[in-house]
Amino acid sequence: MASRTPTKKRATPASARVTDSSKKSGKKFGGFAYAGADAAPRRALNFVDDGSASDDDDIFVPVATHKLVGYKREGETTPAPHVAAIFDLARRVCDVPRDFEAQHKYGPKSGICHEERVANAYLAGMLEGGDEELRRSLKRLVDRREYAEAVELCAAN
Repeated sequence: MASRTPTKKRATPASARVTDSSKKSGKKFGGFAYAGADAAPRRALNFVDDGSASDDDDIFVPVATHKLVGYKREGETTPAPHVAAIFDLARRVCDVPRDFEAQHKYGPKSGICHEERVANAYLAGMLEGGDEELRRSLKRLVDRREYAEAVELCAAN
C-alpha cells in the first residue's frame, strides 16, 4: 500500500479576485452577487395593489408560503355554507383589519382559507365590534355542529 503524502496547507484561505468581467457576468463572490449594468431586472415582490395612487402602503403577500401551507386567499375557494354565512356577518358587523392576512395573532394559515380564518377570529372574539351575545350564540351552535341553525342566525342579523 502506497503511503499518502500530506497536502500542503495554505497559510491563509484563498480569496476570489473580483474583476470587471466577473462583475458583469453576475458571478457570486464571498456570498454577494455583483449585478452589472447588463444584468436582468430583479423579480418584483408580491404586493397587493389596493388601488391607491401611492404604492408605499401596499401589503406584501407571501405567495410561495401560501402555496406551501395550502392557504387560499379571499375568493380563491368556496367555503362551507356556515363558514360563508359567518364570514359575511363578521365583515358586516366587525372591523376586519386591512393587514389581516399578515397578522399571526389570528391563527395559523395551514390548510385553511381566508374566509374560514376570519370566521374563526370572529367566533374567538378577536375582531373588534359586533354584538357579543350574537357571537356567543354562534359559537355555541358551531361547537355543537348545528350548522343550519348558525346559517339561519347569521341571515337573521
